[in-house]
Amino acid sequence: MAKFLTTSAIAYHIENIVREANKHLILVTPYLKLTKNLFERLKEASNNGVKVILIYGKEELKKEQKNWLQELKNIELHFSENLHAKIYLNEKELIIGSMNLYEYSEKNNREVGVLFERKVDQEIFNDTISEIKSIINASKPAYVSFTERPIKPIKVNENSNAFNELARYLRHYYPNQKIKVNRDGLGGERVEAKEFVFKFVNFSTVGYKTEFSIDLSDKIREEILAKLDFEELREHRVYINREVISLYMSIQHRDNWEIYLREKKFELIEKGIFTVLERLNAATLELQKGTAINF
Repeated sequence: MAKFLTTSAIAYHIENIVREANKHLILVTPYLKLTKNLFERLKEASNNGVKVILIYGKEELKKEQKNWLQELKNIELHFSENLHAKIYLNEKELIIGSMNLYEYSEKNNREVGVLFERKVDQEIFNDTISEIKSIINASKPAYVSFTERPIKPIKVNENSNAFNELARYLRHYYPNQKIKVNRDGLGGERVEAKEFVFKFVNFSTVGYKTEFSIDLSDKIREEILAKLDFEELREHRVYINREVISLYMSIQHRDNWEIYLREKKFELIEKGIFTVLERLNAATLELQKGTAINF
């Protein structure tokens, strides 16, 4: 049976919906400013394998919110400019109401909502999911994982080991990633990161050559790779095989690429990495759009 909720009860049940989600969690809110407590609940759900779909609108996310969302491992983010609906659901429960996921609303506004249980209100549940799919299809993919570029460039220490400097440089642009310098089987060095920005991407570079290994099922990987376009990467040659995207740069100092790194100061390497990640993100979201909700 449907249950009428006021402000404090809405906040309580939204937290319950987040906490009790098993596989899917959908949050539709025009304005978004998470409380620290609700963010911790979302992070816990994401770490437990819950797919979080967040649809927001009206205004761009504040920097603090972007930084928080970067920490979620399994999130799909959409921007809907004319969004006014407020909907929160997992596999079992659904709230439709007036309250945004906005800290001010919870503390200062008088809000109302209605709580539905799927086992009792299956038709309402199905109609709501259909409408959410329609909202997603009309929305734009939003990015939080890597498109927020640092304003201040980093200075390169040209007297330091080139691999260590390259790793430090990339950490500046991708601060939430575990980027390391490792030795390969032949004693050479390379910069590497597992689950780089995406859980399905492993990354490594030796400067003139950068590789992205895509760890997905054959069908999904082929669909994603088929959507990629790297025409703007003039300074790189791009090769895509069954599992790996490889970037090569034409350089004169192939035998001593540290000289090249000193001259170019890493910008071209990072540009190639950024472009691949941006294309992967867009292709993945486009593939998921409207089909990710399978309750």
